[in-house]
Amino acid sequence: MMKTTSSLANLLILLGILVVLNLIGSRFYTYLDLTADKRYTLTDSTKKLLNKTDDNYYVTVYLDGTFPASIKRFRDRVEETLKQFQGESAYINYEFIDPIDGTPEEVKLMEKNLVDQRLYPTTINYFDGEENIMKPIFPYAVFKYFNKEVQVNLLDVEGVTNYDDQTLNAAEGVLEYKFANAISKLQLQSKPIIAYTTGNAEYEINQIASLNRQLRKYYRPVQIDLDTMYNLTNTVDLVIVAAPKTAFSPRNQFMLDQYIMTGGRVLWLIEEMDIRLDSIAFGSGYIPPLIDHGLDNLFFKYGFKILDNTILDLESSSIPQVVGNAGGTPQMDMFKYYYHPLISSTSSHPIVKNIDRINMFFPSTIDTVVTKPGIKKTFLLKSSQYSRYQLAPLSLDFRMLGIKPQVSKFNRGNQPVALLLEGEFESAFKNRLTQEQNEALARVGRKFLDESPSTSMIVISDAEFTKNLYNPDNNNITPIGFNKWERKIYAGNKDLILNSVEYLLDKDGILASRAKEFQMRLLDEQEVTNRKMYWQSLNIAFPIISLVVFGLIFYFARKYRFSKKRVAQ
Repeated sequence: MMKTTSSLANLLILLGILVVLNLIGSRFYTYLDLTADKRYTLTDSTKKLLNKTDDNYYVTVYLDGTFPASIKRFRDRVEETLKQFQGESAYINYEFIDPIDGTPEEVKLMEKNLVDQRLYPTTINYFDGEENIMKPIFPYAVFKYFNKEVQVNLLDVEGVTNYDDQTLNAAEGVLEYKFANAISKLQLQSKPIIAYTTGNAEYEINQIASLNRQLRKYYRPVQIDLDTMYNLTNTVDLVIVAAPKTAFSPRNQFMLDQYIMTGGRVLWLIEEMDIRLDSIAFGSGYIPPLIDHGLDNLFFKYGFKILDNTILDLESSSIPQVVGNAGGTPQMDMFKYYYHPLISSTSSHPIVKNIDRINMFFPSTIDTVVTKPGIKKTFLLKSSQYSRYQLAPLSLDFRMLGIKPQVSKFNRGNQPVALLLEGEFESAFKNRLTQEQNEALARVGRKFLDESPSTSMIVISDAEFTKNLYNPDNNNITPIGFNKWERKIYAGNKDLILNSVEYLLDKDGILASRAKEFQMRLLDEQEVTNRKMYWQSLNIAFPIISLVVFGLIFYFARKYRFSKKRVAQ
């Protein structure tokens, strides 16, 4: 009786321990990351951000329900990431909702509410073992904080109906960044101000309307005429100089320089030649003029220069040309135009990591120059290895389109087209300050600064990749990266410009999480095919044999132990 009571007490104690452990486990999320690529470990910048949260954030994920295995794994990874965030901050609360679960009336109302929020569904096609299924999904997460919200597109691949392993792996790799970025945006007390310079024939507002539409979600884009200003300090968070066609005056050069010397950040989108396709079409041997933007002295002092050339790349987009005439109707065909390179990112830097190809137009080579120690220079983008360039002055026409290229002539290798510079820059006006510039500083109560604190700038030798087309008849604008000849969108164009802005304004270092490398460990299809029977037999037979072996060992061990006891008695 005492033995039975003792066993019962031990059982109750064990059950009590299990209940306590379950309660603890339900309140605290922990894990041990043994993966080589540390896919289950948050970056330090994300942890720092989450530790700053001081009130509840509510996350609603509309990716729930019955899915094919690949989408289900991705859905589970979304939840795991949110659990990781919860493990760092108890203020993160989340729920999963299936938007198409309910009566037809409820589903219709839910879909209407989501579309009204600009959360548009995409359709997936899959085979469930019996039939082909077409199903709408809403791959979004909505982060809410007080009366503010940020929408996150989890897959961010519009129009795709077959999400393969590579696509989902890439989407999984940026989940941490997307979620951390959403929380960072919600924490902003006010929108940072992004200023486009005007007055030097830069892009008009209609030409960057699509970019502004993207920026207005989290920033406040404005246009400024430097001629009407005396000071940029403490009024602007980022300056964008987009395709100036005329020279900046010494006064305005000085204003930009002193803005940088206070820690200001600049995104330079600079074109060295004024090249337009319509000018080439209407003349044979068109010679594009060089652009005198008056910024070369500043660039040289900051550590780079843009060469007077234009890059040709066998990896390029296409333009149409007339190849014949049928019944009075011109016959068109598409030809690769090597002056419009398609730039693929090979850098691991978070600005360009895992982004799609960028369609550029007549970019030039960017070179670095020696500066004082402490300036870190990182090439973000380069043309393909099958590149060459033409130095100015150059003659352009369309005769090359119908000629097969000589690959041996495209032998200049990768040409840099985007450069990030970080560090403490020296003023371009050091030791050459004029009386007029001294007086200008005195009027705004400032002293001349000959060195900046740690800051950063990005230079890209093309600006047209950011432009949109504009139809004045209906005020229609095209998305960033839309190629009107190929009728397709190059998503990398938008990612490049937005990531550049994000990086320059990212005080928390959130963008660093975009650099995480998630390796795909796919099955060896040849091995599976050749040894299919072996692996099937192993997976079926090994567990059964193991159970039989351990059962026999347990049986004979128990039999031996009791036979020994009987002998002893």
